[in-house]
Amino acid sequence: LLTYDIKPKIYVIPTGIDLNKYSNIDQKEVDKIKKKYNITPESICLISVSRLSNEKRLPVLLAYFAKTCEKYPDRKIRLLVVGDGPQKEILEKQVLDLGISNKVTFAGYVDWESIQNYYHAADIFVSASKSETQGLTYLEALAANIPILAQEDPCLDYFLQDGKNGKSFDDQKSFTSSLNFLVDQIQNNPDFKPAENLYTRQDFINKVISVYNGAIIQTKAKQKHSILA
Repeated sequence: LLTYDIKPKIYVIPTGIDLNKYSNIDQKEVDKIKKKYNITPESICLISVSRLSNEKRLPVLLAYFAKTCEKYPDRKIRLLVVGDGPQKEILEKQVLDLGISNKVTFAGYVDWESIQNYYHAADIFVSASKSETQGLTYLEALAANIPILAQEDPCLDYFLQDGKNGKSFDDQKSFTSSLNFLVDQIQNNPDFKPAENLYTRQDFINKVISVYNGAIIQTKAKQKHSILA
């Protein structure tokens, strides 16, 4: 808006989310997911939730993940890919070619009603996408109190709080170092709480109403001034 020389005051209203959905989980279902996908207490599980399509840049994510596994062969790290789409077969072949089929699992499509259980089965949300607008999956992950490991992108500038709710990366080296940082926080920092300071749906509603009320007051004031003039 600023590049178009928009003069009126601009209000930025973060998207609200139903935090209760991501905290009220079915622990039995979470345990089933962990058992099904071999997510042990000793392992670190990364989760990707997205459509398996070109714009999500999953081939890049898999390549970075494979290099990290190669660098730390003894680390019990896994990647759970949730979602379906036109690139599924291509991605499955890439996993085989990279030799990481024992560390990567494709869960397929998961109904939104139960997605919170999948987030809670994991430790870190990961994405290499550069095509996000609101990035609701980032919000969902944080609401489940797991940090995000995301491709560096301007859309995250005011959302990703470096070291507090996640880390960003822009190449292989920064992917590995950011992942190492988050793993250390998860394992050694009891005060690490990614879910803090998230907007609820009610916060969003209240902010929108406040902006509209302000606009109504300004409009009425201008009308009154016009009549008096």
